[in-house]
Amino acid sequence: MRKAFFVALLTLTLAATAAATPCVVGTVVSELGGAAQGPCVVPGSTLTLSNFQINDTFGNIADAQVSFTGFSVVGNWVYVNFGTLLGHPTENHDIALRFDVSSSGLPINMVDLANTGTPGSSIQETVCSGSVDIHGICTQGVQLANIVAFGGGGTVFSAEFQDSWAISVWKDIGAPAGNAISAFTQSYHLVPEPATFVLMGTGFLALGLLARRRRAKK
Repeated sequence: MRKAFFVALLTLTLAATAAATPCVVGTVVSELGGAAQGPCVVPGSTLTLSNFQINDTFGNIADAQVSFTGFSVVGNWVYVNFGTLLGHPTENHDIALRFDVSSSGLPINMVDLANTGTPGSSIQETVCSGSVDIHGICTQGVQLANIVAFGGGGTVFSAEFQDSWAISVWKDIGAPAGNAISAFTQSYHLVPEPATFVLMGTGFLALGLLARRRRAKK
């Protein structure tokens, strides 16, 4: 039963990836009162991002939007840079952002979050194995992670969880009066392929046999 579930999930993920277009820098993924970005594949990776949605928590923002500002892949890490228009000198601004992430290749087992906003800003993040609503409640599946990234200092906040091919992400992005968040970076770690470990094991075995032969000759 469990095997059938994962086969069905992988089939759906592959279908979604095939239909998705590449994510493009400068694209507004979601904004208040506007349409959300459709599914797109992060360039150079197997990750598909979809179902972006923004909500004005306090109801005092005339306009807010989140856009893609860059992508990179380093080893098994996939980095997605976001730009935001959030901040006001005299009022607290707070938005909720949710979206889905799926992988058509290796599973995801860790997320990193870096908030490049001012020291008073913060981003609270919840990661669910199933769906998450705009209030940060896991409506399906279980909560995999919960982290808070404070602005200033460039600190990266991380959370590790069970291998997952599909996750839902919710962020509470807050900029108190006098603060602002103009950008943040979300990165995803993909579990190394078993073949990698097999090659490493083979290499260690070969070194062991070579050392043994040298000792035998002596």
